[in-house]
Amino acid sequence: MYSSVVLAYLFLGAAFVRANPTPTTPAPGDLYNEGAECRVAWDADQTGVWTVMNVELMTGDNEQMQFLELVATVDGTNASNNSITYTCPDVDLNSQVYFYQFTSPFSTNVYWTGRFAIAAANGSTVPAPDTELSNGATISWGSGSIVGQTPGTAPAYGQSASGSSASSSTAASVTSSSGSVSAGASSSSAVPESTTVSGPPLTAAAASSSSTSKIIKTTSTPTSGGSSDSSAPASTSAAASGAGALRADGLVLHAGAALILAALTFTAAL
Repeated sequence: MYSSVVLAYLFLGAAFVRANPTPTTPAPGDLYNEGAECRVAWDADQTGVWTVMNVELMTGDNEQMQFLELVATVDGTNASNNSITYTCPDVDLNSQVYFYQFTSPFSTNVYWTGRFAIAAANGSTVPAPDTELSNGATISWGSGSIVGQTPGTAPAYGQSASGSSASSSTAASVTSSSGSVSAGASSSSAVPESTTVSGPPLTAAAASSSSTSKIIKTTSTPTSGGSSDSSAPASTSAAASGAGALRADGLVLHAGAALILAALTFTAAL
């Protein structure tokens, strides 16, 4: 009887394990040339919520992230179509000051890649002009822009978080505001999980072994991504600094498998 009770609790715990989309490419320090192919990749959402996922090109510091353009809107739950490529824009400030932001109208969570560089067509870059101290690490940053383009308004996110995501099923195809975007079925060139950023965008690979746990920005009311209000994260410890509440999320499904395995092992031992 005791084994049945324990087994029930373990399976109940496994039912709550979830994994939201996890950005994998670009990694901190990656470099792409203007006019060449820019690539974005992620591990698909396993919750079934992110059927509409906005991929946004951003710049600026962690406190005042600046929206540059909407790169694409995709189905973030499709594990067989978890990357996009598009032509890297011409930018003013060829430096490691750019990153991507992932948002959805069905979630108040926000995810970021690491900061990467958009170099000139010949591959040349300049150092990031500014630095800040974030969670004990020195972060290089700057404010770039897309040549000849005025940033629009970032897509709102979280406005339908309490509703059903089923109505977003028509948005499975890739759409973009930046020209041609192709969706790839493979993410073989994605960086290893150990170099995935865990939290607001950094300029160096995260050294923590717990990089699979994402630190995300949460809001009590729907806002537009990349806004410069106080909800923008100051660092992975922004909750302590008052810049915005952060919480851990995106638990991987491996935890669920571990719980099930533990339950079966316990039952067999009785």
